[in-house]
Amino acid sequence: MGHALLVSCLTIVTVMASADSSSAHDLWLTFTGSASARQVVLNYGHPGDRPPALAEKVVDLTLISDKDRKSLFKGLTFAVVRGAPVAISQPFADTGRELVTAIYDNGLWSKGADGEYRNALRTAVPGATEGMWSRKFAKAITGSGAPFDAILGHPLEIVPLTDPAAARGATLRVRVLFEGKPVPNVKLERSHGRNASLVETDSEGIAVVAIAGAGEYTLSASHRKSPSSVPAFADVDLFGATYSFALPRTSVRDWLALLGF
Repeated sequence: MGHALLVSCLTIVTVMASADSSSAHDLWLTFTGSASARQVVLNYGHPGDRPPALAEKVVDLTLISDKDRKSLFKGLTFAVVRGAPVAISQPFADTGRELVTAIYDNGLWSKGADGEYRNALRTAVPGATEGMWSRKFAKAITGSGAPFDAILGHPLEIVPLTDPAAARGATLRVRVLFEGKPVPNVKLERSHGRNASLVETDSEGIAVVAIAGAGEYTLSASHRKSPSSVPAFADVDLFGATYSFALPRTSVRDWLALLGF
């Protein structure tokens, strides 16, 4: 399991280099360090645009196993990992069977008359045409045997129906939930190395994702709600959800694929 996690740290560069996420920034989780001193890395942004993941915007960071829950919220610090500004947790002992989850309040944004968004209230932006409240929800597993299908009650949530860490060379079925209910016709993006693809949920909120082989995967979805739940400040709510996992590279072919051969 340790090897899979060490490999998963590469997602900080490779996942976002591949994702076509120009419509919104994503929050996604990776890991760094040895099993006895593992750390969660909170990554934010999209290709060519990597603003810092700010510890001050993290509402919750929780480590979940079959028997226990542990908060990793305290002690979040700023770091630069593989050239990207990130937030990083204090170390924890990783058994390879954990689910980590984060909630990130990206704040209130207003679209100005020039079409650009600013991190400010509508009343502070001259000619503002839209106000938006942006929140992000991220999950990642550290290995096979994690409580991968736990439903945590996030407004927008990606829930695998089978263990992602055991899906190599097959397909993975996941359900997208909004406010606890399946959401049909939502585009789900799968990032794998330098490749990205889109699938759409069916009438039951289920999408079938191809798992091509070893490497790092991040699934992402977004959803808008109008009117906003805070109408005094925003017109719409924007939710983003990600789910990250890694499959270890066990053959020469796997490593050649990483290099693009």
